[in-house]
Amino acid sequence: MAAIQQPREVRCYHCGRSIEVSAKAQSASCPSCHKSLNVADVVIKDTRRGVRVDSCGRVSIKARARVVTKTLHAMEGLEVLGKLQADVECRGKVVIGPKAEWKGDLRASALEVAKGAVIEQGYFDIGPFDDDADADGERGLARPSVDRGAGETRPSREAANRAKPEGQTEAKPPRTTKKAKKKGVSARPVSKKSPRKKKPPGADSPPSEPTPPPEGDTP
Repeated sequence: MAAIQQPREVRCYHCGRSIEVSAKAQSASCPSCHKSLNVADVVIKDTRRGVRVDSCGRVSIKARARVVTKTLHAMEGLEVLGKLQADVECRGKVVIGPKAEWKGDLRASALEVAKGAVIEQGYFDIGPFDDDADADGERGLARPSVDRGAGETRPSREAANRAKPEGQTEAKPPRTTKKAKKKGVSARPVSKKSPRKKKPPGADSPPSEPTPPPEGDTP
């Protein structure tokens, strides 16, 4: 009597949920995200460009193979003996062989790089996955997050004015002229000039000399 094969547990490379499939299954549908899955192992021996390479199992790229694609998912493990150019996500162990050539980012649980392997470029994030974040839909290649802290927020101008004593408010920056903004020169305060008073006509002219009396009219 043949032994009954137990169902296999795999993880969806779309949403990150764990599902059970038949031990002999080649494909399945995720009950969570309702997307189709390839649960069979993938072995590549030739050149593939622009073709999706996704597997809930293992992916093996042989020595003479070359794969150029945007993303590659190998949920249980990845072996690279040839050339690979892709952003990779693997929940298992990634092995880069001695004559392999790698170009792209990597998010994996473990990594082994043999002596002689060529890694042209890429961001490698190696460590355990956060299953809670993956279950919420925050998947993809992980990046380190920066915790800025709650104390680094900049207070508003109104809050700063309330913290000051009464009668003291935040000084406003001086106005800048249009020429200073266009030329990029340092700002200078613009002073308001009082209007000039108009002088009456003839105020600036020199006083006229008295005219002498006509001859013959002297007493």
